[in-house]
Amino acid sequence: MASPPVLALPAAFSGDWWDETQWAVFMALVDAVVLPVVAESQAADEKSHQKISDVEFERAYQEAQASMTEPPSREVFARYLAERASDNPAFVDAVRRSVADIPPSARKMLGGVLWALS
Repeated sequence: MASPPVLALPAAFSGDWWDETQWAVFMALVDAVVLPVVAESQAADEKSHQKISDVEFERAYQEAQASMTEPPSREVFARYLAERASDNPAFVDAVRRSVADIPPSARKMLGGVLWALS
């Protein structure tokens, strides 16, 4: 049985409707909302991470193991959860794609807010 073809996404939008400073502010806001997740026993900084119990971490890891054909090691899984969202190029591309779907007038207004916050 042949595997279904893997469909590639088209190139991400450039996001040239905002300058680099506006994008930096936007991604900082995203990072403030989408916190890295760490197991309680591994948490060093309580302000910049979302702590979960070691039991919750183990449950999430076991679910990943059961649902993936090539699951990551515990170390890779923990590193993935602990990284900032804006450090993940695929996440940044997904955010840019989402922002591209916002009507231009709303993007312009949001850009003004981002400029004011910078």
